Amino acid sequence: MRIDAAAVRPAAAPRASIAPRPAASSPAVPQQPDSVELTRRSEQLLRAAEQAVQAEAARAQRVADLRARIRAGKYTVDNAAVARALLKHE
Repeated sequence: MRIDAAAVRPAAAPRASIAPRPAASSPAVPQQPDSVELTRRSEQLLRAAEQAVQAEAARAQRVADLRARIRAGKYTVDNAAVARALLKHE
């Protein structure tokens, strides 16, 4: 197959319906920076999540302390305190 250079046509010109790009001399429109607004409910949920993390850390520390006391043989049960707690939740 042979291509004849005289038969080749240039590509079609851009359509007139396409809007031209603004010239560099036109004033730039300032863009607003991205922003996020949290609702009161989302702030409450965030605080609750932070408190849950802190409570879990405190609980883990208490469990570690109790394990150490039990292993060392220094943990004693206060029978009266256990009885009061049982009666309180009855």
